[in-house]
Amino acid sequence: MDSFATWILRGLYEKQGKSRLSQISDLIDWVPIRHTLDEMYDNILMFKILILQQWFGLNDLEVERQMADRISFMSFLGFPDPIPDSRTVWLFKKRMEETGKDEMVWAELQRQLDAMGLQVRRGTIQDATFIEADHGSSKKPRGEGAKIRRSRDGTWAKKGKKSYFGYKLHQKTDIDYGLIREIETTTAKPLGELDKERNRLISILRSPGERPHAVIKRVFGAGRVLVTTVRRVQVKMMVTAFAFNLYQLCTLKNANVI
Repeated sequence: MDSFATWILRGLYEKQGKSRLSQISDLIDWVPIRHTLDEMYDNILMFKILILQQWFGLNDLEVERQMADRISFMSFLGFPDPIPDSRTVWLFKKRMEETGKDEMVWAELQRQLDAMGLQVRRGTIQDATFIEADHGSSKKPRGEGAKIRRSRDGTWAKKGKKSYFGYKLHQKTDIDYGLIREIETTTAKPLGELDKERNRLISILRSPGERPHAVIKRVFGAGRVLVTTVRRVQVKMMVTAFAFNLYQLCTLKNANVI
């Protein structure tokens, strides 16, 4: 993209005013994350694309189209030229899965939250939610021979009278600031009787920890996945939790907490 075209687009974007998306670029320091991902393409650009996917519930093809069409997306990404295609986005996520860089990125975000004065003070609330996946025509775990569009690691679990196929997202949310501090993705194992009783007893105390799940599912549309393994789901859920924390940081900033 030539400098004149970029100048025109920046001018159009500035006339639109500040959106929540425009606020998040300055909420954290992206430089340490760039160092963490230094072997992976234009890493901050690619990671920000994953953030856009989670914020707006876009698959790889949809985010490719909208990066070329929406000025707010271009501005958030720094007006890249060329715009990465869907295949490059997919490969970046695959590389995250293979290298374990997602864990390092998550740790860096947590370090920055602490540095902002948002340390965990009164503790965290632990909760879990189902993340559904494609089970195909069989009601059995798919195994290593599963086709690529069906979940290989997903399992069946039951909540009340409803059965779910997929995974479980476990998270710990800070009581004071509503930020996700720990995440883990597992297969959707059913709860035992002791776990059910514990959940019943702490349901009132746990309710603030349910907000992240509501945003992740209802706002981000991330309650169902098409990726096929628990490791790939974990990468997706890390980015989703990262995106939620940026969402929450905007709320805290607007409330003059930070």
